[in-house]
Amino acid sequence: MSTSFLLQSRQRNRRRKKILLAHKQRNAEIQDPFLPVQRRSCSSHTLLRLYSPKKGSGLLLLLWVLIHTVRHSLLRKYQKTGAIFGRQRMWGSIGWGTFAPIAGTLNDHTGDFLVSWTVMAVMLLLFLWNISKMELLKPHFSQNILRDVGAVFKSKEFLIFEVMIFMNGVGTGMVWFYLIWFVRSIGGSELLCGLSLAVQSFGGAIPFMFFSGWFIKKVGHFNLLIVALMTYVLRFLFYSYLYSPWWILPMELSHGITFGLYYTVLASYGKMSSKPGVEATTQSVIFSTHEGLGASLGCVFAGIGFDYLECHRTFFFASMFFACGSLVGLMLRFALRRRTAVIKIISVNEQ
Repeated sequence: MSTSFLLQSRQRNRRRKKILLAHKQRNAEIQDPFLPVQRRSCSSHTLLRLYSPKKGSGLLLLLWVLIHTVRHSLLRKYQKTGAIFGRQRMWGSIGWGTFAPIAGTLNDHTGDFLVSWTVMAVMLLLFLWNISKMELLKPHFSQNILRDVGAVFKSKEFLIFEVMIFMNGVGTGMVWFYLIWFVRSIGGSELLCGLSLAVQSFGGAIPFMFFSGWFIKKVGHFNLLIVALMTYVLRFLFYSYLYSPWWILPMELSHGITFGLYYTVLASYGKMSSKPGVEATTQSVIFSTHEGLGASLGCVFAGIGFDYLECHRTFFFASMFFACGSLVGLMLRFALRRRTAVIKIISVNEQ
């Protein structure tokens, strides 16, 4: 009697497990895209299987470096105002936002990056051909470039700007090179990665670049750097609690402040703070601090965090870092304003 009872109980448990399993499978087939999905590990050991180096990637990287060198040399052509530069740079964001979803779709359907890399290489070669046909302005060179650049570095205001640019560059590196990694780790598709870049461009960078001259005039260069740091606080804090990949799209509108507006501020301030004949050199120093120093260290910090802390905790600590950076920026702004006020008082008394 007891044996038959145990057998019946086991059979009922098996049937119950089969029903639960079938119910879970039906729910998985009809899944809300805004609900959390199965996630991958954020560590490099897991995701490098997806993004393993391919043949020809070194040649593409060399071409990419050449393009960036030529692009920064074109800053000499636009030696006017931040608004003019912003409207020229805006077209780069249009191309970025247009082709990112296309590349994501190609990657999803082919399961490889070869097709999208080929399209990229063709577009870069067309870019070089177009540059060769342009009538570029002949730059005015300084007679004593070391003296003029040294005078810029003696400015305490310029050095304070460099500190702010470095902190913003850390955030830029994390977004440029680890945001896609993060989206993939929480279950996002290649198409979603492309759509996030499209939202960054069309919803964020393009409008702010177009009206960058107005923002710079009304708010000021230094204040906009502080606003960018504060935006990183909210952006990374949002990422630290994000588990549903599609919800990343609304937050990518903030890219308009952290890149579109911020990038134009760098070019405008580089032209404004330099002496005639060293504008390109001064801008190279500024962008080297932003991309060469800040963004590279941001990649290092994010890589260590993704491997040892997990991606959500990495973004949380990054948010705290930028909160501290915002406070440092406010204190530096107060000190800079106070110093300017003291100089004005002294000059008035001397008169």
